[in-house]
Amino acid sequence: RLAAVDADARQQLLAMARLEGSGQRERRTVALDQLAREVVEATLPLADQRGIDLGLAWSEPLAVDGEPEGLRALLGNLVDNAVRHAPRDGHVDVAVRREAGEAGAGPFALLEVVDDGPGIPVAERERVFDRFYRVPGGEASGSGIGLAIVRAVAERHAGRVELADGPGGSGLAVRVWLPLPVTLADRPREGP
Repeated sequence: RLAAVDADARQQLLAMARLEGSGQRERRTVALDQLAREVVEATLPLADQRGIDLGLAWSEPLAVDGEPEGLRALLGNLVDNAVRHAPRDGHVDVAVRREAGEAGAGPFALLEVVDDGPGIPVAERERVFDRFYRVPGGEASGSGIGLAIVRAVAERHAGRVELADGPGGSGLAVRVWLPLPVTLADRPREGP
């Protein structure tokens, strides 16, 4: 068990080092709906082992110009955290959908991971993005670096991350907004 934790921590540290390193990263079109399916599928063995109902609750075909490795790390960390923190026989839902931007902002892809675990107290929600920070009294294992990776990847993609209560005020809903390319259909119409 300790060896598995150490291996996970090494993977997390390597991912963080790659994110912080300088240099060009491969950018290409990343289909977020396909990525979500792959991450959910890869995490199903852990979810099954823990008795967690893991699934893709909503998925729209959306793509962003991004770093495939980074986006996979972002979503992989969110889904893995949700499965590890959800109670036995709990639920984790993943969604990918389009959201219109506010005035002056373009459309966004919203990645959402919702669980029915213990959640994160409001007072701790900013601190959990610090490297190696873990919520006091938390029972799940982890390196305390996953959410730092999530925020770093989101910011590299001009996105943002929000932590909120899950449905009914329990659990956790993590939302990541990533800008979508603006198309002619997204632009406001001018004139008659």
